[in-house]
Amino acid sequence: MALENFIIDEMSRMTNNNQVAGTNVSNVAGLGTNCCPTSTSGDQVLGANALAGLGTNCCPTTNGNGDVLGTTASGRTIEVPEVLGINEGNTFVELCIPIIPPGFSILFNSIERHVVFDALVAADNKVFINGRLIKKIPFETCDRSVTPVSGNITRITVSNVRAVTVEAVFSLCIPVKGSVRGGRVVVLNTKIDSVDLPNLRCPELSCIRSVTEKDCITVRVKVERDTMITVPTV
Repeated sequence: MALENFIIDEMSRMTNNNQVAGTNVSNVAGLGTNCCPTSTSGDQVLGANALAGLGTNCCPTTNGNGDVLGTTASGRTIEVPEVLGINEGNTFVELCIPIIPPGFSILFNSIERHVVFDALVAADNKVFINGRLIKKIPFETCDRSVTPVSGNITRITVSNVRAVTVEAVFSLCIPVKGSVRGGRVVVLNTKIDSVDLPNLRCPELSCIRSVTEKDCITVRVKVERDTMITVPTV
């Protein structure tokens, strides 16, 4: 009976002291309220200074500056690109390309097209672009023709494959909301849609003297600028 009364009195004493029943602060090296390890003074969580954000009761806290749990109060300043706006625009280019010497066939599936940008300038809410459209058009010319004297072949034509390369300038203005003067322009995508029309055939030689090229150039751009931000350091 005396032992039971001693156990009841001991549990009551620990409860009044806000201690967990069956524990001793000195024996478990600093278990405080809510079973959190604490230091010997100030009721601070053991290791809270190293973690920079754990307070009493093992609760995440900040130092008043909004620091993230587990980070120091100081941070690093870095430079990152800030996107101001994105948009696309298009322009139309029509060319009449001479075929020299005249050819009898245009190799349309082998035509090469690409765009070179000479100037990309950002202004307030718009972007100005100057560039060149470069096209390489291969074609066949007649070298000589031979009429066989026997067999089922009625005509033999020996041809040469040549190519003509042309450059055509173009310009366009793309509205970009949020763009500012002096911003950096980055080309995201370029698309060329073309239609080829052979014309000006020589009536007697049945050859092609020129080809008309119609191109729609679509350019998608973004405008950005460098900005400084502060990030917490771990």
